[in-house]
Amino acid sequence: MKTKSVIVSFLLTLLLMSTAYAQDIRVASPGAHLFFSGTTVTCYVIIPVAHGDDEIDATIELRCGSQRIESWTRNSVGYFEFTDYVSVTKGKTYELVVDYTLNGEAQTSFSNSGTCR
Repeated sequence: MKTKSVIVSFLLTLLLMSTAYAQDIRVASPGAHLFFSGTTVTCYVIIPVAHGDDEIDATIELRCGSQRIESWTRNSVGYFEFTDYVSVTKGKTYELVVDYTLNGEAQTSFSNSGTCR
C-alpha cells in the first residue's frame, strides 16, 4: 500500500510540473510570404496568437514600388491565416505588407518582398 502511495504521489507531482510548464507557451512570430509561380503570386499571411479568444484585425497590401496592386481587410478570433492569388509581371519586385491590431491594440507591422522571375 505504501508503494502505491509513493507512485501516486510521484505521478501527481509530474502532472503538476507539466501543467506549470504548459503555462509558458511561446508564440511563433507572424509572417508574410510570397510564392511565385509563373505570373501568379500566392500571398500568404499567418498571425499566431497566445490566447484562443484574441481578436485580430488585419489590413494586407500587395505593393509594387509605391503602387498598391491589391488590398484586403480581414479579421479573425484565435488564429489568423490568409491566402490569395494575384497576377503579376515577370521581373518586378513585390512587397506584401501587413498592418494589424490584436484586441484593438496596434501591433508592429511586418512585410516580405520577392521578385517574379
